[in-house]
Amino acid sequence: MTINVQPKTEHPAQSNARHALQPHSVLESLASQDKPVLFEIEFTRIRFRSRITLQDGQVVVAKPVGLDRVLTAESYVRVRLPGGHGEEYRLKVVVPQAAAADGSAVFICSAPAAPVKSKRASDRYSVAHDARLRLEWRGHAFPLADLSLTGLRIVLPAAQMRQDLPIGHNLGAGNLMFGAEVWVRLGQLIPRNRQERTVGCEFKAVMDAVSQQNLMALVDSLQHTPISVMAGTHSPHHAGAGH
Repeated sequence: MTINVQPKTEHPAQSNARHALQPHSVLESLASQDKPVLFEIEFTRIRFRSRITLQDGQVVVAKPVGLDRVLTAESYVRVRLPGGHGEEYRLKVVVPQAAAADGSAVFICSAPAAPVKSKRASDRYSVAHDARLRLEWRGHAFPLADLSLTGLRIVLPAAQMRQDLPIGHNLGAGNLMFGAEVWVRLGQLIPRNRQERTVGCEFKAVMDAVSQQNLMALVDSLQHTPISVMAGTHSPHHAGAGH
């Protein structure tokens, strides 16, 4: 989704200043397109896509089911700015549960004063529902919990595997598999953090045309899938560049 397309000669700093000075117009443009935008509840891994409208200077967001316990008054949600050079709006929830004119559930946020820098190096998508995607490394096959352009989270088959995946250590090459095919060849794989039976890893794909093309195509397809609510703790990107 693209909004307020600027001339190619515009410097990023100029675009950032424009966003900072006109947050209401940016939100108006998002609302007028009537397309779902990506939200994340701050300090969680819960992400969802939803439509927004503006009313009396506040941001009204269609509320997906299942968020009552985590979406509370005084909590914050972040929405990524399309074309915003890694910036987001941080919206404070003032009314966590309300009803729109048609009776559908919504929540209401105060309008932001200015954009903030994104905490996420790249968007991450849940792939736990797709058993065809897995990481192969040194004879082991790990199911994936989530995936981005720069990292992935694997599910460990047994607790003893943790000692074979030391945090911060380059594990070398591996393969991102799709079914029986090598989909993306990885030249570098570095565990960055652990959460119970999962390990978040940063990776670098091998710079061959097939791997790069397949990775981009895969992530692009995930961007257009239905919303998925990812339960968990803080974003692993707080710990580094990887998952």
